Amino acid sequence: MNIDFVQKKVLQTSEHFSLPSNYTAKNVVLTNGDYDPWSALRSDVNNETRHQFSKISHGSSHCADMLPTIPGDSADLLNLRDFVEKEVSYYLDSPLPTKSSSTRLFLSPLICFFILLSLIFIE
Repeated sequence: MNIDFVQKKVLQTSEHFSLPSNYTAKNVVLTNGDYDPWSALRSDVNNETRHQFSKISHGSSHCADMLPTIPGDSADLLNLRDFVEKEVSYYLDSPLPTKSSSTRLFLSPLICFFILLSLIFIE
């Protein structure tokens, strides 16, 4: 194994899974906190027509928006939870799609690189 092999595999993985900027899912809210280690890999795509949102909760950590509300939660975190709750209500009240559709999963090149490394070292 050499650097050319790794670069080739990362490129193949990126081509297969696409880039965050090409993410086209419907009815999704992707949340991250400022202190979330995964926030560097997030999608910044927002499309109100598709109800596709990428939101950041300033001053929060990974999955903070999924925890119960506690005294001291920031206004930003409370607003994010409220937004997610309203979006989920919208999704649940919407009719089911009549056609099957597929959305390509995306993984950033950095995630792909780490997945590739783990697969290489497992073999």
